[in-house]
Formats: sequence, structure tokens, C-alpha cells
Amino acid sequence: MKKRLFLICALALVCSFLFCISTALAGGHNVTLKVDFEKNMIFSKYDVDVFIDDEKIGTYEHGVNFTASFSAGDGDHTIWFYEHGDKSNKGSIAVTVNSETAVSCKIECKNNKVKVTKVEIDRAQVSDTSRSMPEQQEEAPPAADTEKRNPDEDDVGKTLIAKDGVSVTLVGYRESKGDSFMEAEAGKTYVLVEFLIENNSSEKVNMSSLMCFDAYCDGFTTEYSFGAAMVAEGTLDGEVAAGKKMKGEIGYEVDKNWKELEIQVQLDVWSSEKLIYVIHKK
Repeated sequence: MKKRLFLICALALVCSFLFCISTALAGGHNVTLKVDFEKNMIFSKYDVDVFIDDEKIGTYEHGVNFTASFSAGDGDHTIWFYEHGDKSNKGSIAVTVNSETAVSCKIECKNNKVKVTKVEIDRAQVSDTSRSMPEQQEEAPPAADTEKRNPDEDDVGKTLIAKDGVSVTLVGYRESKGDSFMEAEAGKTYVLVEFLIENNSSEKVNMSSLMCFDAYCDGFTTEYSFGAAMVAEGTLDGEVAAGKKMKGEIGYEVDKNWKELEIQVQLDVWSSEKLIYVIHKK
């Protein structure tokens, strides 16, 4: 009788252990969400409900920064931010989870939308070294600060993404002497640079060839050329609605023996953020 009771207890312990292991495995990977919650002074001062897919993580007070942790299995997930009690006002982040993941962002409560910006997603590395030194990894300077540009590197085809989610691609460039109505001065040439603007943000973007672009040819300031604009194939002026695109050329009149042209794109004149592209004469 005692032996049978012992076997039953032992079997129960083994089953309990296996259940705990299976539960832990089912829970997936740990995800840490760090949110900078911008505070409104008068309107739209609502709290937010945070969900991972269809599972609620919690409700968080308006204007108070917070950090939440939860588990998610391998695959694609969506982190949702809803107005507390009203799922029609929402914002989201798409994230693929295949290891421990840290997500940080900024949210703002608008009239009928929770605007999500400054999204950064970091995943744990699989090597033992990276797991044993997480603090050093977090404190390391961003790659953009340490990257050394090859002096012969060309940014044709390069896409950069602004903090609000708008992407800018330098499609290519061409030279032109002009046409019968407008020609470049003697010893100079028009350089026309083509950009693709993709508005992946939740608000419209206003583009201006004069206001949004600064250029430097061989280190010297280069002004926007109205003569080059006469032969451009499409301009970079006007409104780009959320989810829409714009493609066009911006032109400069430079020395025909130019070597390097740097263009800085500033989508928001009130922000210091600039997307920088460099091309070299072929």
C-alpha cells in the first residue's frame, strides 16, 4: 500500500514538472515594451489600453511613461494602443518575435488616433557573449555614430527612414545641358537627382524643393536651380497623403567637373533631423 502511494506521488510530481516545462515553452519569448507617453494639456487626455494581438497587457495613465513585459511566441505580432474603452481610436506596431525582444516608442493621443512614432526594435543575439553582457550592448553608441563612410561610397538606391516613418529613397541622378528654353552656363551642367518619397506615417507630409533640401557640391553650398527645374521630370513639391508616394527630381547647376554632391533632406522644418545622401560623378 505504501509502495503504491509512493509511486502515485512520484508520478504526480513528474506530471507537474512536465506541465511546468510545457507551459514555459508555450509562453514564448520575453518582450519588453518601453513607451514614452506624451502628455496633452487640454484635449484628448485619455488613458490607453495596450494589447499584444488580442490579449490585453494593461491600462496605462495618460502622459505617464511606462514599461511593460509580456511573452510572445515565434512569428509576427501586433502591439496595439487603444483609447481606454474605445477601440476605434488606435495605433499599432508590427513586430516579429524569434528571441527576447525590446521595443521602444513614443505615443501621442490625437482626436481619433493614437499616433505611434520613434519605433525601435532590438532583439537578443543568439551568441552567449551577447547574452552575458546586455548592459554593455544597451549603452553602446548607435551604429550611425560609429559608421565610417567610404569616400568612394555612393548612395544611389539607398533608403533612409525618418522618425515619423516616412522613407526617402535616392533613386538615381543624371546630367543635362538644358534645352532650347534654358541652358546651363558655360563650364557648368545641371545635375538632376531623383527621389522617391513614401509616406508611411499617419499624417500628410508637405514637400518643398526649396525648404526640404540642402545641397553641397564638393563641400560648397549649392542653391536650388530654377533652370534645372525646367528640365526636371516631375518635381518634389506638394502634399503626400498618408500611405501615398511622390517621385520627382530636384536640380542643381554645378561645375561640369564636379566630383561629389551631398544632399540633406529635412522633412520637418521644425526638426533637426536630416537624411543625408552622397553621390559621386561617374
